[in-house]
Amino acid sequence: MHRLLLSVLTLCVWTVKSQFYECPDDWVAYNAGQRCYKFKAVPTARYEVANAMCVEEANSAYVLAISDAQEHNFINEWLTNQDTVRRVWYTSGRRDPSNPSYYRWDGDGTNLRFDLSFWNTNGQQQPGNIIAYSFNGSCNTSFEWSITGNIIAYSFNGVDYGWRQVSPNNSLSYICEISQQDAYTILTQKRDFSYGSTSIDKKDLLYGPTFTVDPTDVTMISKTTSLFVECRASANPPASYKWFRGPKSNQTLADKEQITPLTDPRFTITNGKLSVQNPVEKDEGEYQCMAENQFGVIISHPVSIDFGYLGEFSNVENAPVRSRAYEGAVVECSQINYKPAATYNWRKQSVGSFKRDPIYTYNNPHIFISNNGRLYFTEATEDDVADYYCEVTLNVYDDQNAIGSAQAPSRISKRIPLEIIYQASKTEWGPVIHTDFIEVFPNPPLRGQKIRMECFAYGSATNYAQTWGFSWRKVGGRMPDRTKYSDFNRVVEIDNIQYEEEGTYECTAKRKSSVASKEVVLAIESKPYFLLPLDHKHLDEGADVTWRCLAYGKPTPVYSWYKNGVLLQPTADSGITINRNTLTLRNANKQKHEGMYQCAATNVHGSSLSAAQIRVLSFKPTFAKYPLPESIDAALNGEVVIPCEPEGAPKPEITWLKNNVQVNSDSRVQIMPNNFLKITQINYGDQGYYECRAKNVLGSDGSFCRLNVKVATTITRAPNPETPVYQNKTALIYCSASYDLSLDLVYVWTFSGKILDLQRNGHYEMANLPSGKGLYIKMAQFYHEGTYECIARTPLNEARAQGRLIVYGPPGEVAGLYADPGTPTTNSIDIFFFLGASHRSTIEYLIVEFEIQSEKGKWYFSNETHTVFAPSTVIPGNTRDMRTITVRGLDPGNGYSFRIKAVNALGVGPPCTPSGTVNTLEAPPAAPPANLSSRTEGVEVGQLMLTWKKLPKRYHGVQLESDVSYIVYYRQLKVSAAPDALWNMEVITDWEQEEVVIQVGEDFFWTEFETKIQTKNPHGRSHNSSIVVVYSAMGMPVAVPTNIWGEGYNSTALTVHWEPVPDTRNEIKGKLGGYQVLYYLRTQDEDDTKDFKHRQAIRFHGQRNSGVVIGLSPDTYYYVQVQVFTDAGLGPLGEKNLAETMNPAPALYPQEVKVVSKDASSVVVSWRGVSTGQAEDSLKGYVVFVWKANEHFRQAKPIDVGKFPTEYTLSGIEKDYVYAVRVAGYSFGGIGRKSPTLYFTLAGSRVPIDSTITQQLLADGSGRLHHSALYATVVFLIWKFYSYV
Repeated sequence: MHRLLLSVLTLCVWTVKSQFYECPDDWVAYNAGQRCYKFKAVPTARYEVANAMCVEEANSAYVLAISDAQEHNFINEWLTNQDTVRRVWYTSGRRDPSNPSYYRWDGDGTNLRFDLSFWNTNGQQQPGNIIAYSFNGSCNTSFEWSITGNIIAYSFNGVDYGWRQVSPNNSLSYICEISQQDAYTILTQKRDFSYGSTSIDKKDLLYGPTFTVDPTDVTMISKTTSLFVECRASANPPASYKWFRGPKSNQTLADKEQITPLTDPRFTITNGKLSVQNPVEKDEGEYQCMAENQFGVIISHPVSIDFGYLGEFSNVENAPVRSRAYEGAVVECSQINYKPAATYNWRKQSVGSFKRDPIYTYNNPHIFISNNGRLYFTEATEDDVADYYCEVTLNVYDDQNAIGSAQAPSRISKRIPLEIIYQASKTEWGPVIHTDFIEVFPNPPLRGQKIRMECFAYGSATNYAQTWGFSWRKVGGRMPDRTKYSDFNRVVEIDNIQYEEEGTYECTAKRKSSVASKEVVLAIESKPYFLLPLDHKHLDEGADVTWRCLAYGKPTPVYSWYKNGVLLQPTADSGITINRNTLTLRNANKQKHEGMYQCAATNVHGSSLSAAQIRVLSFKPTFAKYPLPESIDAALNGEVVIPCEPEGAPKPEITWLKNNVQVNSDSRVQIMPNNFLKITQINYGDQGYYECRAKNVLGSDGSFCRLNVKVATTITRAPNPETPVYQNKTALIYCSASYDLSLDLVYVWTFSGKILDLQRNGHYEMANLPSGKGLYIKMAQFYHEGTYECIARTPLNEARAQGRLIVYGPPGEVAGLYADPGTPTTNSIDIFFFLGASHRSTIEYLIVEFEIQSEKGKWYFSNETHTVFAPSTVIPGNTRDMRTITVRGLDPGNGYSFRIKAVNALGVGPPCTPSGTVNTLEAPPAAPPANLSSRTEGVEVGQLMLTWKKLPKRYHGVQLESDVSYIVYYRQLKVSAAPDALWNMEVITDWEQEEVVIQVGEDFFWTEFETKIQTKNPHGRSHNSSIVVVYSAMGMPVAVPTNIWGEGYNSTALTVHWEPVPDTRNEIKGKLGGYQVLYYLRTQDEDDTKDFKHRQAIRFHGQRNSGVVIGLSPDTYYYVQVQVFTDAGLGPLGEKNLAETMNPAPALYPQEVKVVSKDASSVVVSWRGVSTGQAEDSLKGYVVFVWKANEHFRQAKPIDVGKFPTEYTLSGIEKDYVYAVRVAGYSFGGIGRKSPTLYFTLAGSRVPIDSTITQQLLADGSGRLHHSALYATVVFLIWKFYSYV
């Protein structure tokens, strides 16, 4: 991703004193359009962050949207005069992805008017999809741009500012916009749930539910005894929960079934947690959580409970993969169905071996195993000749929650032979990057996932590790810090991929001095997500409000709104209108509009919802919470601001009185837009008692303050004793001073006694507001909590005042986590810990996670959530409030470490530092190995080969691996009423072994055996696996095909016939694989042909009586023989027979091929016929091949048209499509050479024929001509046709 490089850096945000009182001091007023703007030069931001920062300023604010030419002229004039650095400025204009010729304004949801066009030269052709204002003239500023994106930006063109397209991933300046009607939300204090309440203690406040823990998808990849999905909501009074199940892609609950224990006793619901005991496939589906209290209802986004599935490989033998020696090769895994994902491994069985050894690329660097399931060879040689087996294991994507108490299922394919065709060794060659690469997994990659990029090349593989090297780079940028390289740098993995990592990546393969490179464009998609949640609204009765839902996702999300869990469909009398992501409420009414609202953003990757509450308030004014200070000291000749912050709904009207006389504004005394009283040039006559009187239709109230005039500098508005703020929100600590205006005044702020450097710390910014001066603490974190002191300093004196910042948020880390080594049982361990900081919201419960020593880096959820004050967690008599939890559901004989996350009403805290490792007690193994099966190919007669999947360490039940063994049981399958035989037993002492060969005797070839397996350790044995019926190895077949004869199929192929052999155990000695046909030239020496090296063979699978041998020479005699093959080997050869191929097919192709239209859906194809040579078979007729030109020739439909006449009518031709046609003669020797491809299309009464122009029109690959292009082409080609005539 290219970054914007600025030659000039300015550490400031432009603030221009507004000319109209309707806009705040740091906003610029455009009075003609009743708008306010804030120009944010630095820090720059990506587009989505710019949107979030504008909403952070005020919920009704958004990134600039241009509505008319006058507004553009205003913006252009301001930027031209103020932006001396000539930056690039985001707007909210975006190219419509469904119609690239249209743009819309994300800010206000309107479309860009066609009469508005302020593009710089080539600005619309710039790569990008966002409109921005930017500089494009002669300037020292240097720019680099991302190659993707559609956002409009303002840029300078050398004279003034115009538009250009930029990428949303560029970090640019931006312009926020808000209507002057909505600007009061900035000017007035922000209301919260305490507004209208007599208490400011958050514990006493009542509010509706909002989710703190969202449910997540669950995929079961192996059997388990239970699963759960969970949601939690913050609410007061606490929320009650319900769960629903219903059809997918339906967000509403109306068509969904409520889940209760009465529905199915296997379901239980506990505080938002839905548990399912002994889950079965009928439980699969989409689930949704509902949380409710007296203020309303919210619903979660839908989540899925899915059951993973891994099918079976086909029983049909795989055809051999043939590759020339010293060239690259690819072996493709056999087709298998799975859900949701799978991982691939490969095994190799070398010639003469019965072992299938796993392939590890660090031992075989010329081999590459791709996530696409294919096995690649840099250069194949005779050493690679073997049978290969594809091993597929069920898996999930790394952002999915997988559960299962046993091994994930896996399957092994039937053998895939790799055969090498001998040729002389090539000279040094390569690298040649394979056409499959660069390949990206998953595809498409989603934000937050781990992505994998693969690169592979063919070439000389001698001394691979020393002569080959792979490297990666990001074009125009640097590789992300989270990049990890593996497999000789052929694989790149990036954790938690983000939009800023989009761009072009290049892989370079180097072999000695030779180099090859290839690029891929990495485009990240994502499920919608919210940068900022919806804000709660506390409205006056009768007020209007605009609510904006700010979500991001790729593809662009679509929006819907809900009230109390029901889809909002506004009516004429509802007072609500919805335009995409904007909800406008007019004339707020308590009965109609109060409740819980949600905005849902949805795309193909899923849905996300943000919830907030609307309260409609109506009460008389009151100063109960915020009375005026009893007295304020002001400096002589200075200025003072007396705050007035009554609460009331509707918003009260304010009147100021001095000594019971109404105060009117003049040159020194001003009643500010926020109703504060400002007095400048203070003199002794300003002393006295001031009253702020608030009145609305429901009543009135007043509050008094005495103003004292002093000679010294004084603090007129001191910081509140405590200023609350939520984590990641912005706090404002007020501090205003009165001083002699003939002196200079500076404000200095300290935190915990240390002076703050506001220029270097981006969290802090000075505030200059109508309500007074102060300090912003932006994106407040817990470490910002503490005492702040304001110092108002002049050259003669100073004044000081201080207050504390209180930060609310999710709990802090649990401290002192300790796993007690004296408490383990076989399936539980006790852990002890101290609760971390609650951050002023009671910790409700704890989430325990564990890591297994043998699976480092993977954390599992405990199946339980633990209430903090449950009796089981409290240690009686412990004065330090230590807590304990017994973590259950563990496996015996494993080392476990733990970590805890605490949860309160404000969210989930971070995980604590993991505990030390403690082992559970040892016990018998938890399970037997999985996938017990057998193999017969490559196994000698009289042997029974059993295979299985080794048991993962976590199920061993003991720490010492050498203590783990397997016991394999087998016995011959009983027939009819014979009694059960006793089980025979084989002990496997190596737990990593995955196969065993058992001698059962040659008389027991291809015999059914019952088998089972269990795991054993010193403490006992696991349960047995299910009984699996398998076959022992086959014997060599003795059946011989008879009545063998051959006949010519065409000039290069023979049809060989034979009498099939009886498919019986005694004749075949196993399972019939099929028939192998051997063939060789009659002229070959008899002695040579006794050696198989001098004979060629082709195999035909299954029971059949003939096969076609291809790739032969015309008019030539061949000897043919047939024999049976099975997995055990080849049977005896049948008798030898002589067969002859036919004379060659026609060598000439038809010429003068023409196409003319016949009617509205057919054309006539004509050609000049061909004659055959003396050595060729006689002509039997012609074949016409016709297909749509955008399809492959293999899709062509061959039509046998006979020998005469030499023309044919093609019916069913569709209008507006381009077709291709070829004609060939045929004989008993086969189809001859085809005529060159001719393109045509049906248009009117003439058929235009011009291959070069038609091919250009097909460049888009659609095969269909647009009407305008078709008309122009038809006119030109008809003229061309007549000119030839």
